[in-house]
Amino acid sequence: MRAAHNPFIEMVLDPLMEVFLQQIKVTNTFNTGWEAHRNIFIEIQAHNPVGARQAVRRLMKMTLTDSRKALSNINAV
Repeated sequence: MRAAHNPFIEMVLDPLMEVFLQQIKVTNTFNTGWEAHRNIFIEIQAHNPVGARQAVRRLMKMTLTDSRKALSNINAV
């Protein structure tokens, strides 16, 4: 991020990186969301828009839950 010499990228990505790192701690895994993204890909590959939409919604729900946990951990510190 710093290599880009763009302070705006750093301002946007630093907080996101902190939340992502907390998500890794909360979920105890480095491949957070991998399976959910794979499911989306499979549904798209199968030309199944309904299944893809449902898979995206599951991913978003999981992301929201994990992000809330991560943010509460950050705020507790």
